[in-house]
Amino acid sequence: MFVNLLVFVAALTLEVLGAYMAVVGLSSKSSVLLVVLAISLDFAKIVIASVLYKYWKELNWLFKIYLIPTLLFLMSITSYGSYAYLLQEFSKTTLKQEQIISKLESLEKESAKLLARKQDIDQQISTVSPTYVTQKKRLTDMFSKELNGINERLGELDKTIPETKELMLKNQTETGTLMSLAKSWGTTPDQTAKILALMMVLVIDPLAIILLMVGTFLAERRKEEKLRKNELKIQADLLKQKEIMHKDSKLEEKEHNIVEKPMEQEKVEKKTKKVNSEQDKTIP
Repeated sequence: MFVNLLVFVAALTLEVLGAYMAVVGLSSKSSVLLVVLAISLDFAKIVIASVLYKYWKELNWLFKIYLIPTLLFLMSITSYGSYAYLLQEFSKTTLKQEQIISKLESLEKESAKLLARKQDIDQQISTVSPTYVTQKKRLTDMFSKELNGINERLGELDKTIPETKELMLKNQTETGTLMSLAKSWGTTPDQTAKILALMMVLVIDPLAIILLMVGTFLAERRKEEKLRKNELKIQADLLKQKEIMHKDSKLEEKEHNIVEKPMEQEKVEKKTKKVNSEQDKTIP
């Protein structure tokens, strides 16, 4: 009983989660009508699977031709929605990591560009001979505002780049499994997310249907065992009744024999008395 209940609970849990993921995956703004429709279709899928399993031999071939493709179509809808939902969830982690990496690369490029510009300005100023003080001062004053801006921005980048690297490492630990799989498989994080989502989808809905069939099989088997136990119990009761009746018949026979013996003795005594009396009469 416990195993049967556990199988049904597992099957229904997978079906409910699959329906939820299908609704969310297929529509970002799920209306009440869409949710009700998804629940109804999922319930219909459960009923179709149960009917096909339980009444396969009794069903007409026309019903089978219609119900089997319908069941596969409903399973494909749920699987497609679940795939979209899982892909969205996996993409959130990979997208965040990609955004951080892109930001870090742009900051490093900006820093390298500013450093190159600073070196260019310094080189232009240093090329002027120290004897040309006025020209050198004029050049320095001309680039002073730009140099101040470059130095200020480089100071900001010196703080931002380490912070971004730290954030990237922190996010990498959160998505470590996905990133590790991507490295081991030689794929990008997006491709890895697609493969994982597809693997999960190929398991969720078919497993729910199979568990539902297993639960139906266990329920029927339990029912048959109950009937068999009842039959055995009835047979045992009949045997007991027969034994009791047999014992009662033996007791009646014994009582009958006990009653008959005194009657036979009385008959014998009467006969002997009669014979004795006749003999007395014959003697003179």
